[in-house]
Amino acid sequence: MKNPRISKKEHGLIKGALRRVFSRSDLRKMAIALARIEHSDPKRRTKKWVRCKECKEPTPEWMCQADHIVPCVPLDTSFDQMEVQVFIDNLWCELDNLQILCHTCHKRKSALEASERKRLNPRKRKKKHGS
Repeated sequence: MKNPRISKKEHGLIKGALRRVFSRSDLRKMAIALARIEHSDPKRRTKKWVRCKECKEPTPEWMCQADHIVPCVPLDTSFDQMEVQVFIDNLWCELDNLQILCHTCHKRKSALEASERKRLNPRKRKKKHGS
């Protein structure tokens, strides 16, 4: 975190706000449009479908995730250590860095990235009071 007047909590709020803006971006919409497929399911009224890049299953468009192949926050760092502009530039990446995943595959990929990030950046242990 470069600006000392921005608390860690506020830094997290900024990150969340940027992700919400990206979720409505033309770039994300374009990536989803490119993944759209012809599909119908008599059990669902959904008309727009995409194919998950990972499991290849048809997914209702409203349930898909636009995933950054190369993470917005590099695995060897944390968001707190990044300049906000660098994060923005990574979020609005080239179209070929985006893939459309179903919720399950995206959750699995994010968990793998989180565990790798934790392995590469072990948190410093807090000292106990009185020690």
